[in-house]
Amino acid sequence: MYNSPKIIVAKMALSLEGFYDEKGNFSSINTNCFHTISVNPKLLLAWIHSSIFHYLYECFFEGLKMSGGYLPFSAPYLSCMYYPSNTNKEEDVDKVVDSILEKQQLSTEDKSEIDSYFYKLYGLTYDEVLIVDPETPITREKYEDKNNL
Repeated sequence: MYNSPKIIVAKMALSLEGFYDEKGNFSSINTNCFHTISVNPKLLLAWIHSSIFHYLYECFFEGLKMSGGYLPFSAPYLSCMYYPSNTNKEEDVDKVVDSILEKQQLSTEDKSEIDSYFYKLYGLTYDEVLIVDPETPITREKYEDKNNL
């Protein structure tokens, strides 16, 4: 398991952030791993960094928040989360994730593109987007233009 590709996440954090260890080089005591991944790992990585995932996770596990707003991200809780397997445009999000992995940082534009991908996948209206992320940098006009293509 430690020498195989995996997504490594913190056990306790303000929001879930994952690192894709494609070559199986890393392991740590204070982390959890998505290993033996049977789905597109780049889509999974984008999903756990999306605002929708964070919103849903907080809805389910709000009662587990620690002081300072920290949430536990352990295997029993993560295994309850839904994975968006109903997508047929994975190559779109793969390009964004490849760009992020190359730069080794998640820019605001990348985050916005990931969020837009999942908002569109689930058919969210702009008003629903504001519920998920009240501070979204996406304007109503830009969101509705993108989703009416």
